[in-house]
Amino acid sequence: MAIKYNNKNFIAIKISSLCDIDVLKIYNSIQIVFNEVENNLKNNKNVQLNELNKNLEEIKKKLNNINFSDVSELDLEFLKAKFNSSLGLNIIDILTRNEPSDFQHLNSLFGLEENVFNYGILFHTRVDKILSHAQGKKCSVMMDAEQSYIQVVIDSVAKFYTFHYNKSFCTVLQTIQCYLKNSNKNAQNFLDFIKRFNLKLGVKIVRGAYMTEESRLANQGNYENPIHNSIEDTHKSYDNLIPILLKETSKCDKVNIALNKIIIASHNEDSVELTSKFLNESNIKSVYSAQLVGISEHITILSQKNVKLFIKDRIYKHASIFHLVILIL
Repeated sequence: MAIKYNNKNFIAIKISSLCDIDVLKIYNSIQIVFNEVENNLKNNKNVQLNELNKNLEEIKKKLNNINFSDVSELDLEFLKAKFNSSLGLNIIDILTRNEPSDFQHLNSLFGLEENVFNYGILFHTRVDKILSHAQGKKCSVMMDAEQSYIQVVIDSVAKFYTFHYNKSFCTVLQTIQCYLKNSNKNAQNFLDFIKRFNLKLGVKIVRGAYMTEESRLANQGNYENPIHNSIEDTHKSYDNLIPILLKETSKCDKVNIALNKIIIASHNEDSVELTSKFLNESNIKSVYSAQLVGISEHITILSQKNVKLFIKDRIYKHASIFHLVILIL
């Protein structure tokens, strides 16, 4: 059956199906370093080289898939220049520019091989082809959240394409996993980014799907589990984020800046009730409720009280590299 395209259509993409997982892990490690460098530069734009290298020592010990070297004077100039650009220190932004000088710095800092650097263009071509086609059809694309060992770079991917595609229509939606301890902080950083560049807001919030794997890997690697210590903490994280996002959407709607999209993806009755109550007291036009087909049908019925737009996920798996989850409205 052909799908009629309109601004209520969604698809979801899994970044790990569009990029080699080992390459993603390398990009993820580089982005972790970039984020720490950004934190240092935000606190002190004139940070000295010795101080920066000292501050990066702890991160260096934790990264085992890149050869992270001490930052040189030339590398620091490179990092500061990227820090002052619109997207800051964003590995995807650097890779898509494909500048030979950028490669030299990444090779110097991380031992990045040329084929891994060039793979960024192939990855960008795949994602950009999907997003440009979706935007032309007024179809929004949800970027699925994944495991924490690649999630840092996935956040950077979402930020990069949100910057380029969400200026007039909400093409890209960032997914926030509320079972992560840093989820609310990451959500606030993303909201600040949206406001800074006056972009259309696109967010899907979920609790998370990799709890067992994350806990096992943290135990094996002897590092802090990124997952909340209890289900109650996860519920609190999720439910605290609902009004924050909905209030931002309400502000946009009131000034008639349409096409912001928030998806409350939940099978939890309390979360759906909270959303319904908030919507009942406001005038928000761009909130969606989402549940899987065949699961928690009573939650879907409950959500229909105040949410005018619904998504029931039907999952189609393709053997090709474009692994898409088509959401039928």
